[in-house]
Amino acid sequence: MSAIFETKKINMETLPEYLKSARESFSYDLHHVAKITNISPKFLECLEAGYYHRLPADVYVYGFLRKLAELYRTDSELLIFQYKKERGIHEQLNKKIPEYKSYTDSKFEITPKTITFSLLAAFVIFILGYLFYQVHAINLPPHISITDPKDGVRVTTSSVLVQGTTDIGASMVMNDQQIFVDSAGKFKTQVSISPGEKILTFIAKNNFGKETTKQILVVGDFQTEEQKQTANATLTLTVSVGPNSTWLTIVKDNDPAQDETFIAGSSKTYTAQNKIVLSTGDAGSTSIILNGKDLGKLGREGEILRDIPFTADSVNSKP
Repeated sequence: MSAIFETKKINMETLPEYLKSARESFSYDLHHVAKITNISPKFLECLEAGYYHRLPADVYVYGFLRKLAELYRTDSELLIFQYKKERGIHEQLNKKIPEYKSYTDSKFEITPKTITFSLLAAFVIFILGYLFYQVHAINLPPHISITDPKDGVRVTTSSVLVQGTTDIGASMVMNDQQIFVDSAGKFKTQVSISPGEKILTFIAKNNFGKETTKQILVVGDFQTEEQKQTANATLTLTVSVGPNSTWLTIVKDNDPAQDETFIAGSSKTYTAQNKIVLSTGDAGSTSIILNGKDLGKLGREGEILRDIPFTADSVNSKP
């Protein structure tokens, strides 16, 4: 029964831990064991501390272990087997980390305990670093990067493509108009620009309520071109948007439909030969001037109107 118990114990512990535990179970101190076994106390200390590089040749160590096995009433072959295994590990470590060989007399020694402790400490540092990064990321507001247009750019067309990136999962609003952000954090939309300076205000908000605001200036430089178009056209329709931003769809004569987002406070003039068809997402924020005559707002606030035709006769049909 005793041999089975001791064998199991060796398999569960390192050799130094086993030797120390076995000695203490008999209430022996090192000098008493040295006297009984005729083994030098310093070698007994090295065996119990795992300082295998301070021991004599293996043939002598095997003899030490046989004497200790007899004293502690256990299997000497098991002790020798455990010593060979742990000594082999130490030799491999010293080959991979040769710089430690020159410090054998320092207080720090490579033992199974120090290796286990080092790995555990590295793991704890990694976990703490990861947790710190996550907490820090939660407290950061989302970034906003506008790739196009550049701040202060002058445009000669009545609309401009706005695109950029923000944090994944963040929402984006431009001049009170919601902009779709894809799964990669990218966004883009076509924005109508009137002549003169226009401020585009972007607000990004993440799931933790953190916000970032960024503004850019866009200058519409196409007044002369619009005037030329108006002079040559039979039908001139000026659309002004406010107090809310909205979307518009414009069809001029037989041209393809134009889908645009209008920012509150902006306006744009369209020209055609015969007919202009207009759709709006907010009739109460869409005002019309047709061939110089103010027709006012198209309807109620928030009302969606589709395919409203405007011709030269529309001026005479409105009071």
